Amino acid sequence: MSLVTLNNRALKDATAVGTTTGLGNLVFTTDNVSFQFNGTDDTSSHSFDITKTTTAFQAYHSESDSEASLGYRGNDDVAQGTGYHTLMNQVSNDADANIAGYLHLFETSNTTFVKHFLARISGNNEDNHAQDGLSAGYFNTTAAITGLDFKFSSGNIDSGTIDMYGVN
Repeated sequence: MSLVTLNNRALKDATAVGTTTGLGNLVFTTDNVSFQFNGTDDTSSHSFDITKTTTAFQAYHSESDSEASLGYRGNDDVAQGTGYHTLMNQVSNDADANIAGYLHLFETSNTTFVKHFLARISGNNEDNHAQDGLSAGYFNTTAAITGLDFKFSSGNIDSGTIDMYGVN
């Protein structure tokens, strides 16, 4: 098996990014926001509203070494809903802050089964904590996934890349 580059996108001052399936190194304009994604299964309107079930947990450690935690993020769960799923919350926009990670979708073109995903995103939060967010879930559709949308809950993606790869 090998990775095949399907799409690479350099970003500057973007509010949302649609029709991609990978994550890169992102810098943002607004402090204390959530990085989110959603999918679409159509090829014309790209409504980004597929019913999904998700779960998430997160580890963090403060820069001052005064706090550390590992916990379930119940407020970020989507239970058979169509809203955006939060991959990382409380993201910082400090000059030395960014996020990077991956989102792995399984069998996106399969039209028999639901589509599972795993994500791992690392970065800094607004309180200068290093954080590592892990998510999993599934799109409850047997239609092919035709696009993804990545965005912050507020503000713009200032710079970075989102890359899409397929497995050959």
